Amino acid sequence: MAELEQLYSALSQGMDPTQISGRIMEIYNNPQSIFEILQIINNNENAIIRHHASVGLRKSLELNVAKIAQDPAFEQVKEMIISALLKTPEMIIRDSIIHAMAYILDMKVPWPQLDSLIQNLFQDQIPIQVETAMKVLFIMVPNFNPQQFAVYAPTMGQQIVAAIQTNIPGLVKSGFELFSQTIPFFDQPLISPYSDILTQIFTMFHQAAVEMDDLMFFLLSIIERVIESNNGGINFEQLLQITLQFAIDPHISSEACFYIFSPIQAIIMKDQPQVIKQHVNDILKTTIFCIAKSFADECFSDSCSGYLISNSIDTLCEYMNSDKLYKIAMELLSENSPNEIFASAIVFDRFIETAPAQAVSNSAFLIKTLIKYMTPELHHSIREASLNATSKLIELVENGLIDFFDSIIQSCIAAIDSGHDNLIISGLRTMIVTLDSIDFSSKYLEILMPKLIPLTRANMEVATYAIGPISSLIIKCERDVVPYIPEILPFIVQASQINEKTNPILKGEAIETLAKLIAVAPEETASIIQPSLQMFSECTKTEDSSIIASLLAAFSILVSAKFPGVETVIPLFLQFAIAQLDCQQQSNVIFSEGFDPEENNDQNMDIATSIQNAILVVENVARYAPEVLAPAVPNVIDQIVNYVSFPSELLRQNALSTLAALISTYKLDPNGIFSTIGEIFDEFEPAVVAAMFSFCQVLIDNNLPLQQPVVVEIFRKCIEAIEHKLSCINCEMDGDDEFDDDDGNANIKLDLVNSVFKCLSAIAMNPNFSQYMDLAKFVQACKIAVKKGNVVEVVYSTDVIGRLFETRRANFTQLILKFALNVVMESLNFCDGTHHPYPLIAIRRILLTDPSVLTQAMNAIMEKINQIIHLENSGQPFYHQTRAAAVNVILALARIQGQQFPLATYLPIIFAVLPTQYEANFIYESIVFIFNQANDIFAPVAAELIRSFAQTLAVKDSDLDKYSISQETLVNMTRILAMVLHTIPNDQEILASAITDQNSLSRLQSRLNSVHQ
Repeated sequence: MAELEQLYSALSQGMDPTQISGRIMEIYNNPQSIFEILQIINNNENAIIRHHASVGLRKSLELNVAKIAQDPAFEQVKEMIISALLKTPEMIIRDSIIHAMAYILDMKVPWPQLDSLIQNLFQDQIPIQVETAMKVLFIMVPNFNPQQFAVYAPTMGQQIVAAIQTNIPGLVKSGFELFSQTIPFFDQPLISPYSDILTQIFTMFHQAAVEMDDLMFFLLSIIERVIESNNGGINFEQLLQITLQFAIDPHISSEACFYIFSPIQAIIMKDQPQVIKQHVNDILKTTIFCIAKSFADECFSDSCSGYLISNSIDTLCEYMNSDKLYKIAMELLSENSPNEIFASAIVFDRFIETAPAQAVSNSAFLIKTLIKYMTPELHHSIREASLNATSKLIELVENGLIDFFDSIIQSCIAAIDSGHDNLIISGLRTMIVTLDSIDFSSKYLEILMPKLIPLTRANMEVATYAIGPISSLIIKCERDVVPYIPEILPFIVQASQINEKTNPILKGEAIETLAKLIAVAPEETASIIQPSLQMFSECTKTEDSSIIASLLAAFSILVSAKFPGVETVIPLFLQFAIAQLDCQQQSNVIFSEGFDPEENNDQNMDIATSIQNAILVVENVARYAPEVLAPAVPNVIDQIVNYVSFPSELLRQNALSTLAALISTYKLDPNGIFSTIGEIFDEFEPAVVAAMFSFCQVLIDNNLPLQQPVVVEIFRKCIEAIEHKLSCINCEMDGDDEFDDDDGNANIKLDLVNSVFKCLSAIAMNPNFSQYMDLAKFVQACKIAVKKGNVVEVVYSTDVIGRLFETRRANFTQLILKFALNVVMESLNFCDGTHHPYPLIAIRRILLTDPSVLTQAMNAIMEKINQIIHLENSGQPFYHQTRAAAVNVILALARIQGQQFPLATYLPIIFAVLPTQYEANFIYESIVFIFNQANDIFAPVAAELIRSFAQTLAVKDSDLDKYSISQETLVNMTRILAMVLHTIPNDQEILASAITDQNSLSRLQSRLNSVHQ
């Protein structure tokens, strides 16, 4: 017995393949192995050995066919293969042989003997012979030219029909598989028998779905292959109508919903805009029906049937106007049953993710409805889906949902109290996003900590997620969390010390949270600081990518901490971070041969997060300890620049942010770096292009020595963005014009628009650079935006107009001034809480620069202001900012007109808007100014003044920084508050109702005491 046959024999007797696989592969590398294998298949009586040999044949041919295809001896190989195929009684071995034959056919090696082989096999009419013939044809057809296909087409059609009629599973499947291979050859509508075969496939698929027969899965794969390879032979509209009817069949079970819907997804992914346009209502209706039908007593996840079905919405949004699509979907949704509510929650989720412009505009409706869906009376799957959608909406709208903060938190608490692990985890996930994204007072510590701390003693998975909101509370509430440290510190320390192999995610979360505790409360955590630093140092030796990511996140926090000895460990943090920035090494891991992004998805994400956190460490060291980083700056800059072109959008964004920070901190020449990365403006990813505009904005804000051509180029790209001429906007807007709505922003990333205009505003406000702005070109771009109805761009442009008017009033010629004022005045109609109130701030800037230009418009302005200040809060994302902006205009007029302005009428409304962070410095400074001029008019609103000033002055220093109030104004506010408190008898009662927690009251008292010192 030859060696290879002996090895196969050993395998057939149960030997571990790993012990002999190396030697087998050595034999396979020799072309002679092909002959040895074929002899075994032809002559060995043991079926198991022959099966091993047939599998080996595939590998041996794969390795050697190119080497010997031109050798005359190769004819013998083909003869031996046909002989083996005919002699083998087992179909499983024949399958392996046929699979191996494909390697020969793919080399375009002539094999005329196959024609007679197939003919003879069909003539035998024995099922295994017919099945073999069809499977050989299956591998032959892709290599046919049109003429060859035309010769075989009649025979194949007849044989496929005959195979289906036998009802023999192997024959039926091989017939359908062969049919799927023929589809690319038809560029005209199918005719009989092929059209009949297609009808039979769908009929059998529908029946199998009704019966939940396993045949359904096989037929679905055939249907998807047929749809994908269609070259004109199949009428997609007819197919769509058939599949839509199948999907709403009441006999389809919830388990089969996803599978019966899959052909619809396959059809709409083929990008047939006219077909989709005609049937969009039916597609959405069927999508919603199937999502509802899929509702079952299972936990919600992004792999559940309903969520997978909703992928069709994502596909439709790629080439249809999402605003119209959203409106159609909303009309189709209903809440008559738990199934329909479940469908609504998932549909909301998909539109939030794929149509952000619509989600922002409709955020109030969405969040109100989702809160309703999160009530404890509803099924846990509905609540889980609603919590998931709520998290995405919060990430999008952020503080625009501040009015719903309490309701969202209460929904999360209800989920935590449910006792259902998946629902608890969903509640904790949403709570983390809520606490991280929306401002809240420290009073929620008293509500949340008693709920969260017990969860750290629950099962390990729940405990892992419980750390997240605790960590968020620590970073947001800062020293207000001190009373809870004795309860949470032991668990955090213990979790940070567990073996990383036990639960690396829990350990990582604990490491980050421990760093936050040390940073927030160094005195209260003094006893564990040095042991923790030692533990962090030991963790730097880990190879676990998730631990590395968490460790770097911890380092980025500790860099800014103030505890004894922190300066001695910052170099260690920095060294570890720089080591993770080895771009070539990271690329080798992520993009190495054999790295499977599906199997290694978590690892891939962890590596990306590690790089992201390492970049953040570098940025924070530059900010808080610039002297430590200084010697390594050139090397770090090179590494960061490498990541600017890295194939990861998020990493590129972070790299650009850090690069701007390094250039600004160390006053580096920005011009050379700009020339290296300037081509980013012409790329197709909106998020990366947005980051590039933000990069430029930072350089301009820091007044770095940008050369004139660079500033001109940045300005030119801003104009191209407004005019929708950038590549990333063009690629977003491509599609059937008939789907375009008046608002061309429907599919544009909001971050891009925001970053473009922030960059323009920075140029406008910088006297060194504003001279390079071509005012006429900017006005022309605004005209284009107005003409196209691009509302977002028009609204943002008013902010730039206001700033330019402040800095370059003399450049506003009569024509430019007339257009600019018209744009600002017309845009006041958009100040309804659904858009940034930039037009109002522009009015304020214009008034304070040259009020005469608005004299004729004053009545219209005041009419609009009176509408806005009485605007009802319906949860619009910019409701509070809009009212604050209206107050800006009122106070500007009061300062300009003095006693002629009826300020006393507006004071109750002004104080009702306070406290506010939006344009806060001007508001508070103006109130101080007017108070010093005429404090008697504030007497009727003394209680409201106390409340608003006290609530503003009681916030933490880090929160007060967000108000951007000058130190002088803060001192004057504190002085005025102290003065007013002494003039009214019930001052303490007013304070007690305004400040409800002791920590805030202590901060306020400390600031009041500072006035008397």
